[in-house]
Amino acid sequence: MSGFITERGVKLFIILAIVLYFPAKLEAGEVYKSHYATFCAAHENLSSSLSSDVKKYYLESHAAFMKYLAAERENLAIFHGVLVTRKKEKLYIYRDTLNAILKRRIAELESLHENNGVWFSLKTRDNLARAFAAVNQRVPYDRGEKLRPTFRDADRAWKEYVRAERIFYSIYFKDDQTAPESCDRVLRELRTRDLLLEHKGVAAIKIEKEE
Repeated sequence: MSGFITERGVKLFIILAIVLYFPAKLEAGEVYKSHYATFCAAHENLSSSLSSDVKKYYLESHAAFMKYLAAERENLAIFHGVLVTRKKEKLYIYRDTLNAILKRRIAELESLHENNGVWFSLKTRDNLARAFAAVNQRVPYDRGEKLRPTFRDADRAWKEYVRAERIFYSIYFKDDQTAPESCDRVLRELRTRDLLLEHKGVAAIKIEKEE
């Protein structure tokens, strides 16, 4: 009974965090309402389909994701209103990165719920580990300053999120122990893309200030 109460309490806490805390901390336009509604639905669909043993690890992963998203929001605030061009596409780092992170989480949850393997189909580069390490170290120094505290917080939260994801995947795919590694590669690929965009945004701010 106590285990049931604890699990139910954790679930209620997560739901309240999503429904109350998350929207209250996001200003209009930061995350599209349609994305947020889809995110809530995808979370509930997957959560309700899991057994109690697996759900525990999913909720821990979900809580880690929410913490990472909040930390990333604070980190990216420096780029509020910064417009850059990537592959001839105009992007606002702050808004578009937050929306991209949310959309990716939706894609992951929906793929897990449908059990279609789409989440693992993202192509990753052979030199991803080296590229990630290089970008991860370079980004905060482009403005000639020490590591931004918000960047450190976001990076720490992201690493905690990846660890929670790996644990969840090892439980969810108990018959396929390659799943945690596959999940890790995908998350690192996506994180590298975000950091590359942030790197370009930092450079844009530097040029803007010099002019």
